[in-house]
Formats: sequence, structure tokens, C-alpha cells
Amino acid sequence: MALMLVSSAPSRDAYDAIERIVDFTGDRPSGLVVHSAAETADGTVLIVDIWESDAAMDAFERERLFPAFATGGMADAMQAPPTRHSTFHLVRG
Repeated sequence: MALMLVSSAPSRDAYDAIERIVDFTGDRPSGLVVHSAAETADGTVLIVDIWESDAAMDAFERERLFPAFATGGMADAMQAPPTRHSTFHLVRG
């Protein structure tokens, strides 16, 4: 069953700084189905990811995301913990 992860970044600059380290486009994480980010009216960034499984997401967080936060000096950048939702319907393009 796929996993939908919803999270946020405090700003576009903060999101871009982590994205430069993680590099979703150049080094797509194993198990990632889709990654999307949108800037909201108040300047925060809403992030929605779909992962093949909890295990794939856990591995990405452990091996790449959390180290990127530490490298980027943003260990405390997340405003709220991400929420995980098991999907019951996923249509692939």
C-alpha cells in the first residue's frame, strides 16, 4: 500500500536549500512515486509525497533527508512533524 506524506517548510528559501542537498531531480530516491511542493499565500511551502511504502520513506528520511537538514544547518526547520496517510486509491499516469 502506498504512503502519502504531507509536510511543510517555513519558506521557499528553506525548501530550496534542502532540495539542493537532497536533489530529488538528479538523484531520485528509491521508492518515491511523486514529490510535489507548492508555495502558499503566507510563504510557507506545502509538500506532498507519495511513496511505495513506509519502509521506503523511512529509509529516505534516515539516509538522506535528516542528514540534509543537519548539513544545511536546519535540523529544527520543520514547523510540524509530517503526517503519514495510507492511501486507498492511487492512479498512476
